[in-house]
Order: sequence, then structure tokens, then C-alpha cells
Amino acid sequence: MLSVLTIGFIIGMHHAFEADHVAAVASIVSRRSRFPEIVKHGISWGLGHTLTLLIVVGVIKMLGSTIEDQLANFFEIAVGVMLMALGGNLIFRLWQNKAHFHVHQHSDGQKYIHLHLHDGVSEKYELAVHDHVHSKGLAFRPLLVGAMQGLAGSAVILVLTATNVGQASFSFLYVVNFGLGSIAGMAVLSGVIAIPLCYTASSLKWANPVIQFAFGVATIGIGVSVIFQNYISLTSIT
Repeated sequence: MLSVLTIGFIIGMHHAFEADHVAAVASIVSRRSRFPEIVKHGISWGLGHTLTLLIVVGVIKMLGSTIEDQLANFFEIAVGVMLMALGGNLIFRLWQNKAHFHVHQHSDGQKYIHLHLHDGVSEKYELAVHDHVHSKGLAFRPLLVGAMQGLAGSAVILVLTATNVGQASFSFLYVVNFGLGSIAGMAVLSGVIAIPLCYTASSLKWANPVIQFAFGVATIGIGVSVIFQNYISLTSIT
């Protein structure tokens, strides 16, 4: 039992590094510039992912059925569409941004020139950005994205494994361990993503939108690939 649970944790960590997961979280956090907030978004994704898996395993245990291949493919296609939307939204926001310079005068009287990217919104919001006012608690958007991705991909294999390991309590414990591994893996991954984002946001401002654009394009590309692969699978089944 201990070895199975340990394996579940390790597989969960590996699961977090799958391409579609990396792309989704990267596209969400790329507009952030603070390390704790970026990691928090990654953890929120992992929690959403785990909650979905627990619900799916519970339903399968109660109904005694499994997830059909066609349904799994439809879930994958939905995730592909979501990835395209995330990447497209990131690029659209970059296009909406207005790059301009600000001159700041500090208390010592010396003036500094800073490059800023704003979303063309009100001055009140700009002041909020400069004051670094951030939301507290779990981030809803990555939580929702993680929940959606919990219905697709190799998570289906996890569900089949969990529902065949024995008693329901052990199945749920396996999923929890897998989920903890996913959360830990995504926290590490988010930390890695945060390094270039935080650095470029403070010291190399021109590179930050370039990184965001790259994340957006990569996310769209992975979304298209996911849709195409699962469409081919659906057509071969039918």
C-alpha cells in the first residue's frame, strides 16, 4: 500500500510537467511579476486538478462504470480549445497594452525613466498596479483550468488505476497522493517559470512581453495539436 501511494505521488509530480499543463499555467501566470503569486497560481491549478479527479473517481466507484474512449477524446478536444483561448487571450492582451515610458522622481530628487505596459484602463487601476495591490486566497482562474484538465489526458489512466486498486477509501487515498504530487510538481514548475518573468519584469522590461508572446504562441500551438490528435482518434473509432 505504501509503495503504491508513493508511486502515485511521483507520477503526480511527473503528470504536472505534461506539455498541456505547462502551457496552460505558463499562459496564466505570464502576466504576473511576483514570485509568490506565480507559485500560488500553480498550486491553485493543482488543487483544481485534484478535486476533479476525486469527483470522477467517486462517480465511477458509485456507478461501477468507466470512461469511454470517445468521451475522453471529447474532453481532450475541449482542453485543446481552452488552451487556444488562453494563448489567444494572452496575445490579445499584449496587443491591447500600451508600451510607454514614465519619469519617476524619488525623494532624493533624482529622476528615473521606467518602461511600463498598461492595459489602457483607468488611472485608478494604474495606481493600483504601481502600488502592487494583489488578490488574496486561491486564484480562481487556474483552479478552473486545472479542474478542466483533470478530465482529460493521462488523468483518465489515473482514474482507471485508482478505481481498480481495491476499496473506495484506498482509491481516494491514491488520488489524494497523486494530487499532492501534482501540486508539488506544479509549484516547482511555477517557480521555474517565475524566474525569467520576475527578472524581466524588474530588470529587463523589453524581454517580458516577448516571453509572454512566446508563451501565448506555444499555448495555441499545443492546443491545436491536442485538438488534431484527438480528432484523428475520434474519426478512427467511428
